[in-house]
Amino acid sequence: MVFERTVEFKDDLFVENDLKTLHNEEDLRNSKLHLSQDLQVSEIDLMEYKNNAFHFIYKATLALAIPIQPINFRSSRKVEITKWFCLVFFVFKTVTISLALTHIYKMLPDWSSRIAYYIFNFFSYFSMITLLSKRQQIYSAFQTVLNLSARLSPEKFVGSKFIKFELLTWVLSTFSLMVIFILFFFYQEWNDYFKALHLPILGYYKNSTTYTWIIVFGVVSSHTTSFAMCALSVILVYNAFLAAGGVVDSYCKMIQRQKLYESGPKAITRNLILFREISSSVKSVDDAVNECSFFILGTVISSFFATIAVMFSASPSFQTLVARMYVGLTLVGGLGIFFIMTISGNLVLANSENLKSAIMDMSEEIAKSTADESTMRLFILLSDNIRNSDMGLTAADMFIIDKGLILTVFGMVTTYSFLLFQINS
Repeated sequence: MVFERTVEFKDDLFVENDLKTLHNEEDLRNSKLHLSQDLQVSEIDLMEYKNNAFHFIYKATLALAIPIQPINFRSSRKVEITKWFCLVFFVFKTVTISLALTHIYKMLPDWSSRIAYYIFNFFSYFSMITLLSKRQQIYSAFQTVLNLSARLSPEKFVGSKFIKFELLTWVLSTFSLMVIFILFFFYQEWNDYFKALHLPILGYYKNSTTYTWIIVFGVVSSHTTSFAMCALSVILVYNAFLAAGGVVDSYCKMIQRQKLYESGPKAITRNLILFREISSSVKSVDDAVNECSFFILGTVISSFFATIAVMFSASPSFQTLVARMYVGLTLVGGLGIFFIMTISGNLVLANSENLKSAIMDMSEEIAKSTADESTMRLFILLSDNIRNSDMGLTAADMFIIDKGLILTVFGMVTTYSFLLFQINS
């Protein structure tokens, strides 16, 4: 018997009303049951599923005291040690950044470099807080994407295939920056900082030396950990963007391989449900990392400003080899980070447009086919859902991350450069 029904999405559930056709009432229930069973199997397999970049990233984030993946050691002692490590690192980061932010204005020679330092470290610290507060949401969103990827294309690597190289680059660049900062603050500028930070109340030379050393140590360690946090956040978000874009791409290729109009109502209904899951997973990834994306972009832009401030500064402190090394490392790193963030963020939009083009091509084919009425109605419903979808990744829901962002930031940085050049001239 044929029932007149339409499948609509409402409140994350499918609602049926008497408008369009399914072959029988069991079709939708069987399709849901089929996908539900697939989901359960893949979740079990996902425990051993290593064909992705995220199990490397989880270990790296734990090294910076951000346990994205739930702490699950066989030994309760290891669990306690890990928790204490995370707490101590958070306190250390908070104390050192407080020391740095309250004294850096005495140490850097001009207002532009001070403002850039404040923005960089504030954004990096807020990025750490965001990752800590949303770690369960982030982990859940990533597992959902991994689950869908394993179902759609089990052989496909999820995330960046160069994750080991990226993490090695992260470690080496962090170490390089730390060396540069040690040379600059502890050796090149030490005598000037000793005078600038001296407090008469301390009296003795030894006490003043210890106090200066503590402040300079706080500045170096806070900026080094801020850089490490920013770079690792980029790797995390970048791989999340690649995973989300990869899911959309796999679904697009899957329906291109299938001839939906020849598959019957059950197959189209399953694709309808699957597309809803994919849309929801992309949205969950965006909700999980969009604030972190905003802080990353803010940190990168502030690093551009810091680089420009050092380049155009007339201060002798910024005319040395160490300062030039900092400019080179920061400029190359900032450009690389901004490029991969915008390109990977644009991936979801690009694959979404490809999916819409693919469904439009199928619409022309099904119009020429001999598909029955129920198949036609369900295909139109699937087509409407795909064409009306609005998948994209944002920065704190303020703007979409796409290729156009490159031109926007380039114009802003160029304007700032000319302005700073005129002021210094």
